[in-house]
Amino acid sequence: MKALFRRHDLVTLTASARRAMAVEVVGDAKAWSEEEIRELAVDGFDGVLVPGIVRRQEQGAEGLCVGFSSPFRKDGMRLRLSSCVPRSAVTLVRDPYQVAGLARTAMLRPLPVFDALSRALRFARGQGLACGVFGSAALELATGLPYCDGTSDLDLLVRCEGSDEAQRLHEGLLDVEERTGVRIDAEIELEGGWAAKLGEFCSDSGSVLAKGFNDVRLFSKEEAVVMNHR
Repeated sequence: MKALFRRHDLVTLTASARRAMAVEVVGDAKAWSEEEIRELAVDGFDGVLVPGIVRRQEQGAEGLCVGFSSPFRKDGMRLRLSSCVPRSAVTLVRDPYQVAGLARTAMLRPLPVFDALSRALRFARGQGLACGVFGSAALELATGLPYCDGTSDLDLLVRCEGSDEAQRLHEGLLDVEERTGVRIDAEIELEGGWAAKLGEFCSDSGSVLAKGFNDVRLFSKEEAVVMNHR
């Protein structure tokens, strides 16, 4: 049974929850004004509200741990906020695969990251594999706000059934990297809500570092391979 929330999911919150939530600035809080923080957390940008990003859950947290990221930078920095909200405040959940589906109809800006995304999704579909997107590209797809620029990387979440499929996808994404010049950071889903770097999973390493909803663990390659056969 699929968990209700997973890392990288984008969640829409009720207006009352956004107004009531306590937020913490990630990094230098003094760099940002109260108006800038409120714009990201509550008011939105010209009426566009930024969704929360489900992050790894903190031990003892009451509610759902989420993060918020501004589309704009100041002095090279992007405002990021963390918070914990009631799960009942979530009105919409979009996982990386659903967000990737938006690329079929969205007016993508002519940036290398979206060229890479289109190529990666096309390759994955040709292989019959699931490929989702998270990170800045996902936030731009979901909001239409300018999260990406000419140097943006591409963050992908992939789902494979077996090591051979994973290897084919890894090689295909390396080809997309070479053709577009965009660095691709792909994670492969494992059972139990865990995910590991696709490159590490396909390497000769004897272990893989996996991130889960609540924790980070080191699995042996044999364990990871079994976890990939859901």
